Amino acid sequence: IELSRQYIEVFSQTEPSDSEISLLAKGLKFIPAPAEKKIKRKLLQSFDKLARKMRLKFLFYGNENVINNHPLTMKSGYTPNLANTAIENYIFPTKIELGRIHLHKSKDNLTKSERMALQSLKQNKEIVIKKADKNSSTVILDKKNYIEQALSQLNDGIHYEQIAISHCTVIYNLIES
Repeated sequence: IELSRQYIEVFSQTEPSDSEISLLAKGLKFIPAPAEKKIKRKLLQSFDKLARKMRLKFLFYGNENVINNHPLTMKSGYTPNLANTAIENYIFPTKIELGRIHLHKSKDNLTKSERMALQSLKQNKEIVIKKADKNSSTVILDKKNYIEQALSQLNDGIHYEQIAISHCTVIYNLIES
């Protein structure tokens, strides 16, 4: 733990636990091994999304009456029942084969306490975890202080300068037209 602490800088009122320090010492680019059930479920969900997109492309191909909605409009989630024979002859056997895949159980690269620490760090909305600017250490900051530092840099006049007129509406109108 003491070796791990040298890679973690804490500027927060919340003191991280030993398992959180052990987890953060692995680095911010560390990727935990996923559970086998989740891998297979995500694979099948991704294939279902692909099948839906293929069926929709077939259904609406060449349709000139499709309305171009605003990019922030909620998607409908409509899934067509069946497309043409060629698409369905691809979708059904592929889905069956994906269901038959036996994934080799990967070795978990986190201890149980580190996995719990990962969940607690994800759920803690009071802190911000960032990579340090100068070295390879990880920094834990209070979210309130982090926002105050960012605002002070924005308002100091050295790093950023406030413009007199905002051109956002002009640019937005150019994009829309």
